[in-house]
Amino acid sequence: MRIAYFLASPPNEKYSDYVRLAALSIASARKNVPGAHIIHLTDWNTPRLSGVDEVARVPTSQRALAQAQVVGEVLFVDVDTIFQQDVSHV
Repeated sequence: MRIAYFLASPPNEKYSDYVRLAALSIASARKNVPGAHIIHLTDWNTPRLSGVDEVARVPTSQRALAQAQVVGEVLFVDVDTIFQQDVSHV
């Protein structure tokens, strides 16, 4: 199963809060979704999230346009998603 997060660096101080949330979410995916392939979908300037398998960089920070660049079956989740069980069947 491929799980994708969109997180691009916004021009404010709350970005580090989003990174911390993403770290918790990624850890919960690793623990509860066996074999998950985790993708960080972002712009050219944002640093790679820790713990992801792949970074897909796109020339836009608009979420919908960025998600449209990903081909195939992917579960798009927000950084505040906590996986409590395997969701591979979704």
